[in-house]
Amino acid sequence: MSKNFQRKCQDDAHSSNGPLVYRLYSKLNISQLGQRWHPRSDVKLLPAKYELTEPSDLVVLISSMLMQLIRINDKMPLQQCQQTRFHSRTAPQISVFNYLQRLTTHAKLPSAILLSMVYYINRLCVLYPAFTVSSLTIHRFLIVSATVASKGLSDSFWTNKTYARIGGISTLELAMLELDFLFKMQWQIVPQPEVLADYYRHLVDRCESFKIDDPNSNTSTVSVLR
Repeated sequence: MSKNFQRKCQDDAHSSNGPLVYRLYSKLNISQLGQRWHPRSDVKLLPAKYELTEPSDLVVLISSMLMQLIRINDKMPLQQCQQTRFHSRTAPQISVFNYLQRLTTHAKLPSAILLSMVYYINRLCVLYPAFTVSSLTIHRFLIVSATVASKGLSDSFWTNKTYARIGGISTLELAMLELDFLFKMQWQIVPQPEVLADYYRHLVDRCESFKIDDPNSNTSTVSVLR
């Protein structure tokens, strides 16, 4: 694990357990070795720089990680005190992968914004313990984090009306989610590029179907999908 990622974890850690995404990587590396999502013999090479990575590939990597989190958290009983604005009464019918793909395609989310959404999970779970990534919260989290990241990191972005239409919620609900999200995040919504680079590398490391292309390595000749 890189020094940048370790330092960021230490900076964000408000509990002895450390940030959620750090704990997730540790748990998956130990207890789910050999059970990574969608393993296969062919491997798609990804650019060393996350800025050059196709958003569609990040959708696969991020949704894979999110589904593992959801499977873990959905097993935990939900207490009344844990209800948040992010919670739906029932889980939406659309899958996490399809929903994230929809947001990415129609809102034209670049790689930096997608990786920022992973950073937001980490920070929000530390600063707001009532929030957990589950089948009841993930869809609202994704649409509000896409909206906030687009405004914070991009020079051009859509209106809330457009994001709400893409996300399948009302404009009023998105506005309320956005304000609550910003306060819970303490208005710190712009991660450092090196932090996003670390998240990118760890997302790739845990998925057997992808590998970062290293020109200095013999493995850079591995077959490329699509």
